[in-house]
Formats: sequence, structure tokens, C-alpha cells
Amino acid sequence: MRIVRYFIAGLFFLSFLSFSSGALAQEYDYMSQDELEDRILRFRDEYTQLSNICNLQIRISDSNLESSSFTRILREKVQVMNTGLQSLDFRWNAFTQLEQVDIAENEALMEQMTQVQKLRQAVTDSIAAAQQKCNAITDFVAAERFILAQDSIYAVLYKHAKVLSLTKKTAPQLDKVQAQEQAIFEKLQESYDKSKAAVMIVPQLASRAAVIDEHFYSLKAISEKIQAMKYQPLIMRIKDYLMGLACVSIILLFFNMLVTKLQAAKKARQMLKKQKDAFGKTTDADYPTI
Repeated sequence: MRIVRYFIAGLFFLSFLSFSSGALAQEYDYMSQDELEDRILRFRDEYTQLSNICNLQIRISDSNLESSSFTRILREKVQVMNTGLQSLDFRWNAFTQLEQVDIAENEALMEQMTQVQKLRQAVTDSIAAAQQKCNAITDFVAAERFILAQDSIYAVLYKHAKVLSLTKKTAPQLDKVQAQEQAIFEKLQESYDKSKAAVMIVPQLASRAAVIDEHFYSLKAISEKIQAMKYQPLIMRIKDYLMGLACVSIILLFFNMLVTKLQAAKKARQMLKKQKDAFGKTTDADYPTI
């Protein structure tokens, strides 16, 4: 039944095209040069009007992006503009095909026709660019929601992986957790790449992208820690812990030495300044001026 319905709908569509083509052929038949020129100018005005409507209706600003329904509204506007363009293109193509011989014989008409074609292409590009922006915003919002929702998930994965790395028996379970995390991170990376691509198309998303960057690199760091986890005997864990403490101690010792040297240098400068001041006063007292 569905195939039959599609077939009947196709017949109606072909009948409509045939009727429209016949009506347009009758409308454009036997036109004089002045009538041809007038008709081309009317097409130019229609494309100009559609271009102005596109520029007015399809706008993106920071305030608009804060609305959750903005993408849907913008997509609806783009669809309306695209439908209007298709209707206008259908009439323009029919006109140019029927009158191409008469138009080709007149240089002025050809020039006007070229102007209309350029205007038509500009409108087509504007609508295509708006459609691309709709898709970019949709991808960005989806990526934003997915990345920002992974904080709690990664906290659980990290805690679970850390517990499983404590004993040799749970090593297979740790492998499963690491595989699970790797699968999630692949989706994270894909979502992050889409968000960066979306910002290239819609720069107004840059402020929200900064938040995504912060979360993504934080999750990436946790991912690297989870993937690096493995079972280690207790003695090795104690050794790593002590090595870590030793590194911290060395860094603190170096920092304290640096602070001590800076304080000593500061005191030396202060003493030198006091000596210069005292020497200056003594010189003034021994050799008074008149």
C-alpha cells in the first residue's frame, strides 16, 4: 500500500510539473523585446527581495544563541527561504529555456540575464550558508551536552579503576573498565572535534567553546590516568610513593634555598643603601658649603 501511495503521489507531482510548464510556456510565448526585458527585470526584483529577506531573517547573534529554541526557529526560516527560492528558480528556468533564443540575440538582454544569474547564485549561497550554520549549531549543542555530562561518569570510572588496580585478581576487570573508558573517550574526542569545527562556522560560539575546552582537557587527563593504571605489588606502590615524596622534598628544598638567597640579596642591598646614605651625611658634615 505504501508503494502505491508513493506512486500516486509521484503521478500527481509529474502532472503538476507538466501543468506548470504548460502554463509558463503559454505565459512567456510571443514576447516582444520590451516584454522580455520587463520580465527579466521583474525576476531580478524578486531575487533581490528574496536576498533582502534572507539577510534580515537569517541572523545569528550571541543573545540568540542563548535561546534553546533558536536553532529550530532558524531552521524553519531557512526552510521557508529555500522553498521560496525553489519556486522562483522553477519559474526562472522555465522562462530562460523558452526564451533563450530571443535573449541570446540581444546583448542587453544577455547582460541583464547574467546579472540575475549572479544574484540568484548569491541567494543560493546565502541559504546554503545558513543551512550549514544550523547544522553547526546543532552539532555544537549536542557535543556541549555530551562533554559536560561526563564529569560524574569519569569520577566513577577513575574510582573503580583505582580499586581494581590494587589486586592481581581484578586485572581482567580493570581491562574491561579501561576498554569502556576508551570507548567513551572516542565519543568525547569526536564530539570535541565537532564543537571546534562548529566554532569555525559560527564564531559566536567561541565563549561557550572555552568551557568545553576546559572540561575536555580535564577529562583527557583523567582518561590518561585510567589507561595507565595497572596492578603493582605493595612494595612497588610504597616505592613509588616514597619516590614521589622525595621529588616533592627536593623541589621544596630548592625553593627554600632560592627564597633564602633572594632574602639575603635583598638584605645586602638594604645594607649597601644605608651605608651610602651614612657616607653622604658624613661628607656633608666635614665639608660645609657656603
